[in-house]
Amino acid sequence: MEPKEVVVIFAGGFAQKNGQWISRRFGDDGVGPPGSDLRMLAGAYLYQEDPSRLLITSGGRGYLDSLFPLGLTMAGVIKRELVGKGVPADSVIEEFKSSNTYSQLSALQDLALEYKFTSVLLVSSSHHLPRIEAMLKYAPGLREIEKIARTVSADEVVIKKDLSWKKVIETNYNREPLKSIIEREPSGIEQIKNGTYKFK
Repeated sequence: MEPKEVVVIFAGGFAQKNGQWISRRFGDDGVGPPGSDLRMLAGAYLYQEDPSRLLITSGGRGYLDSLFPLGLTMAGVIKRELVGKGVPADSVIEEFKSSNTYSQLSALQDLALEYKFTSVLLVSSSHHLPRIEAMLKYAPGLREIEKIARTVSADEVVIKKDLSWKKVIETNYNREPLKSIIEREPSGIEQIKNGTYKFK
């Protein structure tokens, strides 16, 4: 049987609320970029569009290693939230070994080769997609995943489903801390292209 289309949700920022770690929302105090809950929400919407899709939550402990309780991963947090949105737990695979964008792509390539995926949607925030696309094209060792993957803007998926998000996203992209994150992205992308980026 041909493998299902796979939707990969990239981990982003996280916050603590009521003693529980969650994907960071706009306005939350936390670690990493705010608005990362849109990636999870987009994944849930893409599943609702086609329940034959397999979802992969991607991200280990990474920069949250010293903050997360033992056994918790970014992929685990996102999976819990997806299940809370009605996605069956057996439709979600956790990729919990990676720690950054490059290692996420490398881990996904390993999964794609192991399970013979033929179509992979890489879901992340709009401002993060150019970095993913540059890595697919220029980073070492990602040729196999590049052949079968395409990027999808979580922001656009969510706005298409609920237009009220449009103004919220635009407002937050133009204020701190996202404004500074977005302004730094072209420099990192140029380093990826010219071979000076330090892949880890």
